[in-house]
Amino acid sequence: MAADPMRTVSGGVVLPADVAPGAVGSVRVELRDVSQQDAPSLLLAAVDLDAVALAPGARIPFELRAPAAGVGRSLSLRVQVDARSQPGVRHAYLSTQSFPVPPAGDVGGLEVGLTRI
Repeated sequence: MAADPMRTVSGGVVLPADVAPGAVGSVRVELRDVSQQDAPSLLLAAVDLDAVALAPGARIPFELRAPAAGVGRSLSLRVQVDARSQPGVRHAYLSTQSFPVPPAGDVGGLEVGLTRI
């Protein structure tokens, strides 16, 4: 029986303090290969979480299955949250810095902070 070529990447998305209490939103966590300078990153895996209860400073756990990348590849997480605090009021939050992920093996305990955009 062949080994599973997929691995688990998990952690938490940490919301900033300016999230409206009682907001609900959608969360998208992406694992991207950012190895190529001056080229678009490549999407390796993603997970979408819908109708998530949001709160200031809350941590939203995530887990995704991803392929291992080759030696020397640079991987990073990208997260976007679209929040609704009341009808017609929307806010977006985005990861605005690099959150490196090792290219192979299961990885846990990753923490991704967000910024309101």
